[in-house]
Amino acid sequence: MYRDLSQLIYDWNVDPSSTPKGPTDLQFLDETLRDGLQSASVRHPSLEEKAQIIRLMEQLGINSVNLGMAFASTNFHEDVVGLAK
Repeated sequence: MYRDLSQLIYDWNVDPSSTPKGPTDLQFLDETLRDGLQSASVRHPSLEEKAQIIRLMEQLGINSVNLGMAFASTNFHEDVVGLAK
């Protein structure tokens, strides 16, 4: 049995050649508009609703947003282009 979890879990976010600089180095990437919309049973929000979600993410301090899978369909492509503009 492992007593040291570092032997079981590799943190891909840590550069082993550097030491952590502190909590101010944290950045957040939200993939709600990508991963959250992959289920066939999910209701897809309108372009304006997606834009509102992004505005709320900005207020929360989210650094980056994955706008979606533009290659998945024409509708997704149009939404991603619209959100990027």
